[in-house]
Amino acid sequence: MYQFFLLGCIPFFSQLAIYMAYFSLEVQDGKNDLKFLLKLIKEDKTDDLVLTAFGSGLSVGIFQLMRILISITIGTVLYIQGTVKWYIAVLIVVVIYKLFYFYLLQIRSSSIKRINDAMPYYMKTLISLSYCNPINVALVKSLDYCDEVLTDDIQRLVTEIDKDPNSYQPYKNMIDRYEGEINHLEQYFRLVYRMSSSGNENSEGLLDNLNKSISEDIQLTRKRKNDIVNNTTGYIGMMPVVLLVVVLTYILILIIGLI
Repeated sequence: MYQFFLLGCIPFFSQLAIYMAYFSLEVQDGKNDLKFLLKLIKEDKTDDLVLTAFGSGLSVGIFQLMRILISITIGTVLYIQGTVKWYIAVLIVVVIYKLFYFYLLQIRSSSIKRINDAMPYYMKTLISLSYCNPINVALVKSLDYCDEVLTDDIQRLVTEIDKDPNSYQPYKNMIDRYEGEINHLEQYFRLVYRMSSSGNENSEGLLDNLNKSISEDIQLTRKRKNDIVNNTTGYIGMMPVVLLVVVLTYILILIIGLI
């Protein structure tokens, strides 16, 4: 029966050991190769990843329970059926368990691309609303116009601002969730906070500068999308040529075979 114990416990005790090692390391001058490696292995920001993938409909606890039960069940069934040795079953459990996390990373990667495309347009809308509304009101109104990929983050920002209107922390939380993955996000929301804390007084110049910067970002986004479309069109245009080469090669092979 010790195999079943290993089957169920090894992956999760390993994960626990990674967490303990990660938190016990002392960082010198902000650099530590071992800690960096463990950070890559450690499942970072699972809460945000689950929220990105499933929204508020699935809690992190339920997600973790699902992945544990599914991975153990599959490994145990394969072992009981005699399909694999116990150590292979343990490996399968570990792989399936980690695949759930990699799936979340893949979803986040797609979401980051969408957010990068949507953010300049959202900020353009927010600026337009800010010319005639206080920032906190403009943020609330912007929810009616923002892309769905941004809705949860902006709603969370609005909720946190309502709880602490004068604090920079809600804006910092928004920035920290993406750690530089969203272009100019820190610049955008630092300026939004400055306008909010100044009560929109003398903020017209800030809005104009931000508006100009965002217009440039929108142009870059459009160029990137056009490049993707042009490249895709070019690949599609190559398909008849490739098919023709395949057909001619097949005919040549037949001719050579007849000689």
